[in-house]
Amino acid sequence: MDIKKIEVPIEKIIISIMTKYFRITNNENSQLSSEDIKGRENILKEVKVNGLFLWIDTSKDNNHTDYIKNLISNSQIDEPNHKKVLLYILSVETPESKEETQLQAYIKDSWQLATLDAAEEYFKEIQSITNAKIIGPGYETMDLKETKALLRILKAESINVVTNDQFVLVPAKSIIKMAIPVDQKNIKATQCENCKGNKKNCNYC
Repeated sequence: MDIKKIEVPIEKIIISIMTKYFRITNNENSQLSSEDIKGRENILKEVKVNGLFLWIDTSKDNNHTDYIKNLISNSQIDEPNHKKVLLYILSVETPESKEETQLQAYIKDSWQLATLDAAEEYFKEIQSITNAKIIGPGYETMDLKETKALLRILKAESINVVTNDQFVLVPAKSIIKMAIPVDQKNIKATQCENCKGNKKNCNYC
């Protein structure tokens, strides 16, 4: 199994970043203020999105097969086509923060979040997993405590992504997820009473 590295080209996703930024900041007029423009320029000049991904063939014995199969078994899919699943991590790399106002910090945070969302969308498209079932620590059916094990599998320290004692990723604008190829008709709606996700990231809680 080969872990592959990816750097998402910001220039290819800038339109998507802007669209997501307007949504995140509830900017219905889609107009950029001078501070918004500065934030966009910083994204273009200073921000990088690095990632790692690994296709895992669960039909073959390897160090991670049983662990990955167990995660899949909890994913609420009737008949997943999961001979191969994709484990991936994406992280927004930014320079150290300078002294800034509360507004500047909010704008920077919003641009970075929009960048991460757009980068994941781009990555899913080039890996042809836009219709896959996506699960991850604190997302859908996976417990946050799985974060450390998944980071070890991907050797995330190679792109300077770690987790703290609360299983929060550092840098903060990072994600680690698993894509399970599946027919959409076999996906069950996640039942709230069985969900192991983080309520802070849920649209319904």
